[in-house]
This record gives sequence, C-alpha cells and structure tokens, in this order.
Amino acid sequence: MHSSEQIKRYNKLIDLITIKFNESISVKEVENITNYSYRNMNRIFTSLNKESIGKYIKRIRIEKAAENLKYTNNAIGDIAFKIGFNDLAVFNKAFKNKFGVSPSKFRNKANIQIISTAKKLNNESNLVQQKIDYKIELLPDFNILYIEHKGSYGDIKKITLTWSKLLNYAKKLAIIDDNSIFLAEILDDNHITDDLNCRYSAAIIIPESFTKIQNNLFRTKTIKSQKYIKFTHQGSHEKSHETYNLIFPFIFLNLKLELLDLPILEFYLNDEDNTPKEELLTEIYIPIK
Repeated sequence: MHSSEQIKRYNKLIDLITIKFNESISVKEVENITNYSYRNMNRIFTSLNKESIGKYIKRIRIEKAAENLKYTNNAIGDIAFKIGFNDLAVFNKAFKNKFGVSPSKFRNKANIQIISTAKKLNNESNLVQQKIDYKIELLPDFNILYIEHKGSYGDIKKITLTWSKLLNYAKKLAIIDDNSIFLAEILDDNHITDDLNCRYSAAIIIPESFTKIQNNLFRTKTIKSQKYIKFTHQGSHEKSHETYNLIFPFIFLNLKLELLDLPILEFYLNDEDNTPKEELLTEIYIPIK
C-alpha cells in the first residue's frame, strides 16, 4: 500500500517525464521534484508502474518514434533526434530491440497495412466514393478534471468503473450540471503500445477556478488550443473501433493532412443511462498540423 504522499510524488515525476521524455533527465532533477533519493523513488516508481524510471523513459521514447513513423513523413533521423537520440545507430538498435524490425521496415509495414486496409474497405464499402462527414475545428484552451485508466482500451468494464469514480467525485465537488461536457483522452496507439500500458483519461471540463484540485486519483490540467479533424461515431462505445477503422484509411485516401503525435479526444454527447446504445453519439477529434 502506498501513501498519498508517495502517489503525489510519483505523479510529479510522471508529469516531468511527459514534458521532458526526449531530454536527459538527471538524477538530481528526479530527487528535487520528488524529495526522495533516486534509489527510493525508483523503487516506488517500479512498484507502481511495473518498470523502472529508465525503462519507462526508454519505452515512451521508442513508442513515440513508432507513432511518428506511422503517422508522419518525417525523416527517420529527424524522428530519432526529436525523441532524444543523438546517435542514429543507437536509435536503430533500440527500436529493433522493441519491435523486432528496423525503423524503415516498421514504416513500410505500417504503410502497407494502411493501404491494405484502405483497399479492403474500399472494396467492401466504396470508401473512396463514400462520403464520410468530417469537420476541421480549432479547439480553444480548456481545463479538465480527470482520472486515468491504464490497460486495454477494450476493457469496457474497467473503463466504466473509471468513469464511475470520476462522476462520483465530480458530484461531491458539485461541478456537474446539465451543461457539463464529458470527454476522454486516448493517449496511446494500441497497435504500438502493449495493452497493459495503454492510457485512457476519463474527464470533465471544469471552470478555471477549479484547476488546482488534486488528490491521489483525480488531477487537473489544461488542454492547449489545437486544430483537429472531427468525425462522429454513432453507436455503442464497444463498436467505436469500427468507426476508427474507417477514419484512418479515409484520411489516407482522401485528405492531405499531417496527423500529430498528440492525444485523440472523444467527446460524449449523450447520457448513456438514458440513451439506447445504437443512438449514442461520440465526437472523435484527431489532432492535425
């Protein structure tokens, strides 16, 4: 069992790594932000995260590289430098150790899979001709109260439990009303990140006056203004993958857009308790350049 102070210090370290994962994080920085010795903090981190600080940073870097290879046309050398590798040979070795193939082969395989999926869907549903409604939107800054689920995106039972915790806490704070906006952050690509490490944040938009709320489970942050391409999924959350399977080939075949390595946002428009599953609406915001 970990104390609230240990969880607080762990969260501070996660925030530091999220911001500086592509830089060299010194032992001193870790000790200054957590007020623990590096050795003790690493023990706490490993206990909570099932991997050491060093292994966590390395995994995040390599997975970010894989996402860039999959969704952008950036040069491999530029991607390696962007995520914190100054030596391309070292990057290539680390990447191959993680995914079993070189960065160039990984990119080629990802492109082939996208093209293959697009062709298959086009044969089945005439995807090139099919009109899929979308809209380009610039979202302003907004603040959220959130709780993170770590695990498979397909584990609806645990994600539902995560939402229950958030809603109960938000009710205690008296910040839920008929105008409340609920959303989720999808932080990882489950085709790249192992299910065990996939992160999903259940969230509610809150006024600026509430942005200092924090405790062991619930946190706050500002999502910065960003441009997105928006699609709408109608139906149950369990079937949202069917819409995603249409979205990315559609973008690939029809739109000249560069996707960004930022979380996908899902805005939930209906009260799930009072809406038939087939009528549920989810707005999917995919970040673009």
